[in-house]
Amino acid sequence: RDLHSFPTRRSSDLDILEWPGNGDVSKGQTKNLAPYVDVNHDGMYNAHDGDYPAFNFSGIPDCSGNYLLGDQTLWMIYNDMGNTHTETRGLPFGLEIQAQAFAYKSLGDINNMTFYQYKITNRSANVYHQVYLGQWADFDLGWYNDDYTQCDVKRGMGIGLNGTLVDGTGGPGTYGKHPPAIGVDFLGGPKASGPSDGK
Repeated sequence: RDLHSFPTRRSSDLDILEWPGNGDVSKGQTKNLAPYVDVNHDGMYNAHDGDYPAFNFSGIPDCSGNYLLGDQTLWMIYNDMGNTHTETRGLPFGLEIQAQAFAYKSLGDINNMTFYQYKITNRSANVYHQVYLGQWADFDLGWYNDDYTQCDVKRGMGIGLNGTLVDGTGGPGTYGKHPPAIGVDFLGGPKASGPSDGK
């Protein structure tokens, strides 16, 4: 559709117009950031040229990180260099993380799931070996003070559940009777970018 034809820009139009496809190379950013389809192949994201965020419309699963997934997606980029590490007191690695949080609209169980995909790039001059990755999951199911965590070894899943039959007092901010549970699982591990990365 022609973005110029709307008298007022709706939020969905701004999402396309302001899509962060272009990096600022003068600030050390890569030329291309968020994935997009470059319709005229000029190497720059410009919605007025017909460029658009690169959703995978092929119907063929592609988890390469070069496409956006889901019926609704949030794409973000961050690093570990921008502030003090108050929790670990550790030194930054110099990593850039490109992430997308996405979900599908479905009649089945997948409708109650959210998915997260990360593309991690080492922007430092350091070479790291034997790196471990983890996922921070701080789930509060209604009233936080009666929650428990478990591990399902067979499924390889972390589980958060309510420790009592009634969550909290049943008042505002709590689930009351029949509280839900949550599971966290890794559907795929990290992939090296090339043979030189080793194992």
